[in-house]
Amino acid sequence: MRQSGEAMKMKSAVSVLLVFALVCINSGCHTTRTVKSHIPKNPGDLMIEKIVGVTTVKGEEISFDEPGGRLVQKAIEAKVNKESRSFPLSDIQHVWLVKQKLTTGAKVAIVSGVAIAAIVAVTAIALAQTRPSSNSSCPFIYSWDGSQFVLDGEPYGGAIARGLAREDWSELKHIRDVNGEYRVLMTNEADETQHTDLAELWVADHPAGVRVVANENGKLIGLSNIQPPVNAQDKIGRDITQWLVAKDRRIWEPEPAPDADGSLQNQIVLTFPKPADASEAWLVSNTATGTWGSLMIKQMVSLLGRDANRWLDSLGNSRRVASVYRWAEREETLRLKVDVEESSGWRTGGALFGGGPIVAEDRALPLDVRRVPGNRLRIRLRPPVGFWALNSFGISYNSAGPVPFTRLAAQSALTSDGIDVAKQLASKEGVYYSMPEIGNAAGLLFKAPPRQSAMERTVFLHTAGWYQLHFEAGGDPDQRAFNEVLNTPGSTARFTASQYEAWKHANR
Repeated sequence: MRQSGEAMKMKSAVSVLLVFALVCINSGCHTTRTVKSHIPKNPGDLMIEKIVGVTTVKGEEISFDEPGGRLVQKAIEAKVNKESRSFPLSDIQHVWLVKQKLTTGAKVAIVSGVAIAAIVAVTAIALAQTRPSSNSSCPFIYSWDGSQFVLDGEPYGGAIARGLAREDWSELKHIRDVNGEYRVLMTNEADETQHTDLAELWVADHPAGVRVVANENGKLIGLSNIQPPVNAQDKIGRDITQWLVAKDRRIWEPEPAPDADGSLQNQIVLTFPKPADASEAWLVSNTATGTWGSLMIKQMVSLLGRDANRWLDSLGNSRRVASVYRWAEREETLRLKVDVEESSGWRTGGALFGGGPIVAEDRALPLDVRRVPGNRLRIRLRPPVGFWALNSFGISYNSAGPVPFTRLAAQSALTSDGIDVAKQLASKEGVYYSMPEIGNAAGLLFKAPPRQSAMERTVFLHTAGWYQLHFEAGGDPDQRAFNEVLNTPGSTARFTASQYEAWKHANR
């Protein structure tokens, strides 16, 4: 992103050393080199972490030679193509780390395997004083790729109360059929209790060249000829195209602070080619909740002090739940409006749903483009500061329609307590498998269906659930401040920016 000067430097200079708190997660999930592996509640496992690269504020993707980079005061030092380099923290937008866990023993059989690995992007925007796992949320989903478990999903983000429980569809990009079996690992790596009501595989076999993407409601859509934007500009006309054309290590996530004009709302205009006679387009987005935004959800509820859990429990009331949904739509925190430019001006054509913040998901959104003149399609997004991390966008005018799939229940789902919870996860009946502690986990085993000849395969994990935030003993509630954030337009972004400014001041 060609954000020159202080805006981009401030975004990264807010102490990149804090990013390691985001992924140095003592989750307790680990496996062993024996045939069976385990995930005890309080393990003494070996965690191996490497800084494997950085993305600079100029959009350069730089990979490090082995053994990776190291933090030295206010810079990351590493070798790149055998040459020693030093990267000041102020020049770094994202740091890329690989975490890998191995075991020293085995107690409870869960899944076969040798390692758990993930490559994770972290920003400079993280809290040094929080627990290492506090910047993540929701269960982490790992797929067995034949040699290790690889992080592939982070479902039902934002579902912070049972009344907000929802379904999700995580594409398992790394999963492989090994001896006729699929293996999935679900772990708790955050300071929260995670409740899962359903976990099943959807296996879609489809023609080569067709990309299968889920929409917000779980319909699997077959798309082809997905085209990236030919241009993307921010609100002052800067070219940010390189940040949004592909799923790569360039992630557009501006600093959660006011612009020079005091605005707390960013803007992106994406331009795509369009056939003159097109009537429908599918927007394929890869987006997630921003790092700071994920922290602010808990911070906002914390305004209620000792009444925080009571308020979350009250969301079983449909009227209260409706007020949360209205807030998310009005403030565009969990739902980001997608505007389409027509001959008469901008019209809202739909909305993107936030997830993550660690794992971004592809989602397909249908757009009516019958009133879009000419041979170009312009789309506008106006995210509030701090709440969105955007990786890529594409447009398809070629839909094969809904894609059929095979639904698979787990044959077994052994937990870190040695209990098989496969029946609890087989259907959505309000009987939850709960993971109350960091290190809780379940290994799911599925029988892979035979492949159809000359067809490609895409696999999704369909889940339903919610997660319960853990609060320290709270003080007096600030009901007035909470009501303002929930009910006054623009107050959420103001609260977010003020919290960020206070954090920066405290960490100078």
